[in-house]
Amino acid sequence: MSENRFSAVLRKLASDDNRSDTARLRDIFEDVEVALSAGVTHAALVAALNAEGFALSVRSFQSALYRLRATNATQQATAPAAPARPQATVQARARPLDTPTTDPTDLDPGAAPLTKKQQRELAADQWITPQPNRIINRFLDKESKS
Repeated sequence: MSENRFSAVLRKLASDDNRSDTARLRDIFEDVEVALSAGVTHAALVAALNAEGFALSVRSFQSALYRLRATNATQQATAPAAPARPQATVQARARPLDTPTTDPTDLDPGAAPLTKKQQRELAADQWITPQPNRIINRFLDKESKS
């Protein structure tokens, strides 16, 4: 079999309706996601797909959708990361003085990114002032007078 003929046979197999429903669903996965995000129900999608030659139940559609989403998430997680944004200097980031900052580049341009918890604590530290404890202050006053 010549290479061109072999390639043609493989292309025909790839576009053939003999492929599994999940494999054919993978081809139109983005369109399915768009329809779902627009509010189309699973039952309506299954009915439309079955009218076009699929043989899916709602449950098998949901299962295939789950597997395809998991595969896409795995592929996106292993994809190369986007290039890091350039670090801005403190002068370039003008902000009102009375607003808290949770961006480490506002404090130190060479700082590593903060975790969500560290960001919350930093914001809280900027707004929370220690309140005097009246009981302890009375005790300290008595001690100082004695």
